[in-house]
Amino acid sequence: MNIEVNEMSLDINGSKILDNVSCEITSNEFTCLVGPNGSGKSTLVKSILGEIKDFKGTISNVNIRDVCYLPQIIQDPPFLSVNETCKLGFYNNDCVEEQESTLIKLLEICGIPSISNSTFTDISVGEKQRAWLVFALAQSKDFIIMDEPLSSVDIQSREDFYSLLRDIANMNKTLLVITHDIDMAVKYSDKLIVLDKGQVSFVGPTSKFNNKINS
Repeated sequence: MNIEVNEMSLDINGSKILDNVSCEITSNEFTCLVGPNGSGKSTLVKSILGEIKDFKGTISNVNIRDVCYLPQIIQDPPFLSVNETCKLGFYNNDCVEEQESTLIKLLEICGIPSISNSTFTDISVGEKQRAWLVFALAQSKDFIIMDEPLSSVDIQSREDFYSLLRDIANMNKTLLVITHDIDMAVKYSDKLIVLDKGQVSFVGPTSKFNNKINS
């Protein structure tokens, strides 16, 4: 599922939020959407998700049933353990035995089997993000969108998490991550979409962005 955004523009209350934006989110790749606050990142994603419809231009090849969206702020589920929270991702799978074996595997992939029985509200911010990632993977959807994961944690935690996202992308998953963390994006993603004041200032393979800033 290659999502194509073509010549997309959006005005809200007389202010231009997106201006002739064209880009492609390629299947089975790790794409980072970067840019400063107010650059239009969240608006672009909300448009892809169908939450905003009154734009000019086109967004094609979006099957919302294949998309899992993890917003920047997710309220902690009260009283639930990590296990119980992650199991909520299996809402389309009625086979309990299959759920258990898959959950064990996903917890190991995301590096949190040791906290599976902990109460969700008691774990760290980084551990919560990994638990929500297990929840997303449990849905078996091909496309995961994440908004600003780990924006308030230390550098090593961000490094470890982006390395995990790189591994997940290598499992034939399509990732779109909104982030301010250009260093992590450059180091781990396949592709960058850089927005500035509602316009695309760069779109393409991360390697070409590296060449651009080093030239």
